[in-house]
Amino acid sequence: MKTLQENKFYQENYKITLQSNFLDITVDNTKVGITLQTDIFKPNNYYKLKKNVISQLRINSLYSQVNKQKPRAPKNLTRKMLCHGLLLLIKKGRIHLNNIISLEADPSDNNNLINKVYIPMGFTLEAMDIEDEGGLMSAKVSTILNWCESSF
Repeated sequence: MKTLQENKFYQENYKITLQSNFLDITVDNTKVGITLQTDIFKPNNYYKLKKNVISQLRINSLYSQVNKQKPRAPKNLTRKMLCHGLLLLIKKGRIHLNNIISLEADPSDNNNLINKVYIPMGFTLEAMDIEDEGGLMSAKVSTILNWCESSF
């Protein structure tokens, strides 16, 4: 992978905050947030989950339009911010390629968020939410970075 100075995902206008267990990247009305913590999702605590899912980091914000009254981010900006954030965390020694990322996808029309955004990136749907809208997803860091390299 390229060094961060040559990183095709980086833009100078990124506002990056890296604290002890949290990475936040914002640009205008766009936000990516990653929490570094071990999460254990168990079948008895998560509807329709068949096996434990253990992750070392969680995407808690992946928004191309934080404020709905302001313009949406340019296409793919949020995904590039995520790619840059993962590479930054690797460079800082905070995560590794074999770590698991989890996210809880919000409900969307026809589950488009899951089917058109997250699955093409390499995430696996682990379990749907109780109303079959949104759900728990996971992927290896290496899988997402492979998608990043092949997509941009």
